[in-house]
Amino acid sequence: RDQPRSRGLGDVYKRQEQIWGGVDYSEIKICALHERPALEAHRALLQRAWAPWVLNAQPLQRQKGLVETSEAHPSHTLLLWQGSDLAGSLIARPTDVLGFPNEGWDKVAASGRGERVCALGVSIDPTARGRGHSKRLLAEAKARFGAFVVPVRPTAKPVGQAMEDYLTQTTIEGLSVDPWLRTHQRIGGRVVGVSARAMQMKAPWRQWEQWLGASPSKHSSLVGTLTQQGEMGLYSEANVWVQHGL
Repeated sequence: RDQPRSRGLGDVYKRQEQIWGGVDYSEIKICALHERPALEAHRALLQRAWAPWVLNAQPLQRQKGLVETSEAHPSHTLLLWQGSDLAGSLIARPTDVLGFPNEGWDKVAASGRGERVCALGVSIDPTARGRGHSKRLLAEAKARFGAFVVPVRPTAKPVGQAMEDYLTQTTIEGLSVDPWLRTHQRIGGRVVGVSARAMQMKAPWRQWEQWLGASPSKHSSLVGTLTQQGEMGLYSEANVWVQHGL
């Protein structure tokens, strides 16, 4: 009878590399939405991953745009699975928007179909953050799409600081001080411009207070500027255009 092969040190070290921090990285799989349909699971992921004000301020383009874009372009929506759990996604679409317009996210979300690919969002389940999943999704997008652009929300930019000033701040490596921009740069992304009016939103001021607390305009989750006009709160956000490939 054949005897089972004993596990050597090489097997042990390999398995240790696959399991780190209680996460079995050998179970991570990335596929497109059309390859493994999971519409309800993906909609639930978006609800968990994004702040309520991002999805629910008027116009409801953020939530509607992300959901409709992913389902209209399933071959451009990448899902990251951790075993049977949906841990993250990248939503992209072919667009006819050229150049790097100031309107950014809003313009691409409402655009027609074209040859250029633009990623509109990377969503990671809050329980799965800090594991490199965003980088995995971006790398997979680069492998599948070749070249693509992204209007990036710099997640660490202080409220009120001009985007152009923020972009001048770099680490000793010459990369952005912003961790999300830095993730793009480390897989070859290049900052190519600023989208000054990337996202425009409005909601009753009382609603902003429910979402963000007593001083909503100073909340750390805001990348842009929230101003009160009468009973309404108007929000305007700049993003950073990043080019991958080419």
